[in-house]
Amino acid sequence: MFWNRETDTLLLPIVDLSLFCASGATKRDFLRGISSVFDPLGFIVPLSIPARILFQEIWKIKLDGEEPLPPSFYDRWIVLAASLNGVIPKIHRSYLGSSSRVHSLHVFVDASPQAYGAVVYLLDGYQSSFVMSKARVAPLKSDRPQLELMAAIIGIRVATAIIVSFKAIGISLSITMWLDSQIVLWWLSRNDRYNNLFVASRISTLHDFTRDYSTNWHYCPPTSNPADLVKLCDSASA
Repeated sequence: MFWNRETDTLLLPIVDLSLFCASGATKRDFLRGISSVFDPLGFIVPLSIPARILFQEIWKIKLDGEEPLPPSFYDRWIVLAASLNGVIPKIHRSYLGSSSRVHSLHVFVDASPQAYGAVVYLLDGYQSSFVMSKARVAPLKSDRPQLELMAAIIGIRVATAIIVSFKAIGISLSITMWLDSQIVLWWLSRNDRYNNLFVASRISTLHDFTRDYSTNWHYCPPTSNPADLVKLCDSASA
């Protein structure tokens, strides 16, 4: 990443996918193209996750690596590449802009049938700053509540990494998790055992995180959830 010292902002390298979009582009070209996008902190997840979803669909049809992409897939690849070409996200590097001694981390999680993820903001007094986001393509066979649960797992993993980093410089963070899945909140409120091993193991992980970091869990309306941007991939891949 690039650091503009005058404005104290971080920038990603300019993305140019035109080299991978020539007529007759193959699955291998497509993979090389999406692999060339360098975004370690998830600045452009809403733009890059549709390409990863498209690649999952290409794998489903078992296309050979050197075969040209079918016209429908190629057309979608051209549109996605155009949306990423020339993108130069600019994020302020500094999180601690005020004299406040109260710092809180707010983690928003959400899922769609095709992807799930989390986005994290740091609140320093009255100033909020984007920290990072992370998203993954949904498995081929998963129901919506389980995807919402997996999004929560992504959220606490990202939060843990941030907590450890800030602890190293002597800053403690209060943690607030936000999600719009009332099913997951209901699972978290129960103390009994679950017959579903998938749910039981992940709820146990969330409970451990809640206990270790005194985490608060809250409901966030879908229209106010910034992690809802992951769902934009539904329309982008249609």
